[in-house]
Amino acid sequence: MVQQRGPISTRVLHGLLALAQKHPVKELEAAAQKALHHGTWRLRDLRTLLEQAVPSPQLDFLETHPLIRNLDTYRDCVPDCFTPATINQT
Repeated sequence: MVQQRGPISTRVLHGLLALAQKHPVKELEAAAQKALHHGTWRLRDLRTLLEQAVPSPQLDFLETHPLIRNLDTYRDCVPDCFTPATINQT
Protein backbone atom coordinates (compact mmCIF):
# COMPACT_ATOMS: atom_id res chain seq x y z
CA MET A 1 0.00 0.00 0.00
CA VAL A 2 2.88 2.36 0.76
CA GLN A 3 4.29 1.71 -2.70
CA GLN A 4 0.91 2.41 -4.30
CA ARG A 5 -0.22 5.47 -2.32
CA GLY A 6 2.92 7.01 -0.81
CA PRO A 7 2.72 9.16 2.36
CA ILE A 8 -1.09 9.17 2.31
CA SER A 9 -0.95 5.48 3.16
CA THR A 10 -0.44 6.39 6.84
CA ARG A 11 -3.95 7.78 6.94
CA VAL A 12 -5.22 4.63 5.25
CA LEU A 13 -3.50 2.50 7.88
CA HIS A 14 -5.31 4.44 10.62
CA GLY A 15 -8.59 3.83 8.79
CA LEU A 16 -7.72 0.15 8.60
CA LEU A 17 -7.14 0.07 12.35
CA ALA A 18 -10.55 1.68 12.85
CA LEU A 19 -12.12 -1.02 10.68
CA ALA A 20 -10.36 -3.66 12.77
CA GLN A 21 -12.13 -2.34 15.86
CA LYS A 22 -15.55 -2.54 14.18
CA HIS A 23 -15.29 -5.90 12.37
CA PRO A 24 -14.11 -9.36 13.39
CA VAL A 25 -10.58 -10.16 12.33
CA LYS A 26 -11.66 -13.13 10.23
CA GLU A 27 -14.03 -11.00 8.13
CA LEU A 28 -11.44 -8.26 7.75
CA GLU A 29 -8.78 -10.74 6.64
CA ALA A 30 -11.12 -12.26 4.06
CA ALA A 31 -12.04 -8.84 2.69
CA ALA A 32 -8.37 -7.82 2.56
CA GLN A 33 -7.52 -11.00 0.64
CA LYS A 34 -10.26 -10.21 -1.89
CA ALA A 35 -9.07 -6.62 -2.18
CA LEU A 36 -5.49 -7.77 -2.74
CA HIS A 37 -6.64 -10.24 -5.38
CA HIS A 38 -8.55 -7.52 -7.23
CA GLY A 39 -5.79 -4.93 -6.80
CA THR A 40 -7.95 -2.44 -4.91
CA TRP A 41 -6.02 -0.22 -2.54
CA ARG A 42 -8.71 2.04 -1.12
CA LEU A 43 -10.57 1.76 2.19
CA ARG A 44 -13.81 2.46 0.37
CA ASP A 45 -13.36 -0.79 -1.57
CA LEU A 46 -12.47 -2.67 1.60
CA ARG A 47 -15.60 -1.34 3.33
CA THR A 48 -17.69 -2.44 0.34
CA LEU A 49 -16.21 -5.93 0.54
CA LEU A 50 -16.92 -6.03 4.28
CA GLU A 51 -20.55 -5.06 3.69
CA GLN A 52 -20.92 -7.78 1.06
CA ALA A 53 -19.60 -10.43 3.41
CA VAL A 54 -22.44 -12.44 4.84
CA PRO A 55 -21.92 -14.75 7.78
CA SER A 56 -22.05 -18.42 6.87
CA PRO A 57 -24.92 -20.25 8.49
CA GLN A 58 -24.19 -22.81 11.18
CA LEU A 59 -25.15 -26.25 9.94
CA ASP A 60 -26.27 -28.92 12.36
CA PHE A 61 -25.41 -32.51 11.62
CA LEU A 62 -28.06 -35.18 11.92
CA GLU A 63 -27.37 -38.36 13.83
CA THR A 64 -29.70 -40.36 11.61
CA HIS A 65 -31.31 -39.81 8.25
CA PRO A 66 -33.63 -42.01 6.18
CA LEU A 67 -31.32 -41.89 3.17
CA ILE A 68 -28.18 -42.87 5.08
CA ARG A 69 -27.83 -46.44 6.26
CA ASN A 70 -26.58 -47.40 9.66
CA LEU A 71 -22.89 -48.34 9.85
CA ASP A 72 -23.82 -51.81 11.07
CA THR A 73 -25.39 -52.47 7.67
CA TYR A 74 -22.07 -51.82 5.97
CA ARG A 75 -20.18 -53.91 8.51
CA ASP A 76 -22.47 -56.86 7.72
CA CYS A 77 -21.79 -56.44 3.99
CA VAL A 78 -18.00 -56.59 4.33
CA PRO A 79 -16.50 -60.06 4.05
CA ASP A 80 -14.74 -61.63 6.99
CA CYS A 81 -11.36 -61.12 5.34
CA PHE A 82 -11.18 -57.70 6.95
CA THR A 83 -11.63 -58.97 10.48
CA PRO A 84 -8.49 -59.86 12.46
CA ALA A 85 -7.54 -63.48 11.87
CA THR A 86 -6.91 -65.77 14.78
CA ILE A 87 -3.68 -67.69 14.69
CA ASN A 88 -4.18 -71.44 14.78
CA GLN A 89 -1.29 -73.17 16.38
CA THR A 90 -1.22 -76.92 15.88
